[in-house]
Amino acid sequence: MVIESGLPVKKVAEDIGVHSETLRLWVKSHREENPSSEPGLDINERARLRELERINREQAKEIEFLKKGVPRTREAA
Repeated sequence: MVIESGLPVKKVAEDIGVHSETLRLWVKSHREENPSSEPGLDINERARLRELERINREQAKEIEFLKKGVPRTREAA
């Protein structure tokens, strides 16, 4: 259910009456034993993902830089 439907482990664990960590380990084990059981990203999707990750890193750096340049102000009481 977790792999096929993409439902969260916690939700599926509650539905089937097992502890979420137990189910998480089962899913991890299944994924390790069956790496082709889930569809992967194609070449274009991987390239797009890398580009978005690069943009995200750059924006995070810019945000940190801008935070350092903005003086902290006291809010009016």
